[in-house]
Amino acid sequence: MKKTILLLLFIYPLFLNSQQYVFFDSIGNIKTEFLDSDNILDEEFLPYTAEFFRIDSAILKSNQVFRLNLNSNSISELPDDIFTLSNIQILSLTNNYFEKLPNNINELNNIRFLSLNTNILNSLPAEIGYLSQLLMLDLENNKLTSLPPEIGNLPKLQNLLIGGNELTFLPNEICNLTSVFNISAWGNKIDKLPDNFGNLMMLQNIDFSNNKLTELPASFSDLGFLMIINLSKNNFKKFPIVLTEMEKLPYLDISNNSISELPKDISNMKMLQMLDLKNNKISELPKNFNKIPSLRQINLSANKFYEIPDLLCKTISLSLIDLSHNNINAINEDIQKLVFLTKINLSNNFINYIPSNFYNVVNLSYIDLSYNQISEISSDVSKLTSLKELYLNNNMLSEIPQELTKLITLEIINLSDNQLDLSNSDFSGLENLRILYLNNNALQNLPAGLENCTNLTKLYVKGNFIPQSEINALLAKLPNLEIAY
Repeated sequence: MKKTILLLLFIYPLFLNSQQYVFFDSIGNIKTEFLDSDNILDEEFLPYTAEFFRIDSAILKSNQVFRLNLNSNSISELPDDIFTLSNIQILSLTNNYFEKLPNNINELNNIRFLSLNTNILNSLPAEIGYLSQLLMLDLENNKLTSLPPEIGNLPKLQNLLIGGNELTFLPNEICNLTSVFNISAWGNKIDKLPDNFGNLMMLQNIDFSNNKLTELPASFSDLGFLMIINLSKNNFKKFPIVLTEMEKLPYLDISNNSISELPKDISNMKMLQMLDLKNNKISELPKNFNKIPSLRQINLSANKFYEIPDLLCKTISLSLIDLSHNNINAINEDIQKLVFLTKINLSNNFINYIPSNFYNVVNLSYIDLSYNQISEISSDVSKLTSLKELYLNNNMLSEIPQELTKLITLEIINLSDNQLDLSNSDFSGLENLRILYLNNNALQNLPAGLENCTNLTKLYVKGNFIPQSEINALLAKLPNLEIAY
């Protein structure tokens, strides 16, 4: 058996190397069976070709160069020799010092993937529009203030990455890119999209986060294949009505804006699964909000809610709710209706009491109630038999029920910054516990039973009064444990 494995280890690299040459006939031309309809190497075979990292070595095998990687070479212009590489299809020039591209860039007319990420480009030549085979163009993290209209002449372009530049607008011609399915334009200064943006019918993902958008064009609703929209960190004061016409959209991030209310027609977004509205100015949900049948996750963190909305408790499809950093002072007892809820974050509010109905949400695996004013945990916590992570730090707890320390599913517990002494608590039943935070309490001793928590890897007990001898004794019994004290 060992001989067979050794033989395979010897033969397999030779097989991979042979793939670099199998594409060529005896006189160095690409065999016709590997050509696509444009008479260049079919895209599916590119991963099997050799990748060259030096221009001098590439020149020696010029007709065999399909992939050239000149990343991080401190170059500021293309070497003239590169234009002799007639078969090159992948050119990566990331992390260099290019301020511009040569006007004869169109001579590399077989290029499919071009990366100029992390350079100092301030403009593009019009000739880039002649790269008719281009599938992916990565221009992220440069200093571009505009794109040439000719960029709309790339009929096959699928992936356009222009994030991290200084663009203030997109040329209307960009709407001619009818094959593009991903546009990443985060971190620019774009304040408006072209009116015909809806012509980009194949779009599936767009990221216009961290721009200056205040509205979307009416044609936006024509983007029927969109799966992900990221409009975070813009200047929206109103939720764009055109979005409510996108019935098939599953993912929307419009966080970190200045939206104060949601339109009633948001319930038309029947396929919406994830909605991120954090850090806006929303104080209530519109009627029929609970009529979004596919909604699984909602983030309403850092808004203006004073209570958990009734309509949210009626959105029974929800599995994740984030209402942290609001002004909530009580937990809605109807929360028990959320039978599919597995994760809830109510941290950084003003909650002082946990109603018994809360413990009926038995599928919860993650609860964050940190930074509130809670002084008591009910013995009903024993119902939470799926709970893995519990965060109760920075509250007003002076004791915990023994039922909590019998939840064998718990893996992470944070009880830091309370008033606990835990002298009557026994942690021996927490056999899956991995991380325990007990910082800044009133502990005179380590809780009983920790030596039985054989999966415990991290214990935090700073700001207490625990004898060093107890620390040493526990470390002797749990040699893989790290204790911060």
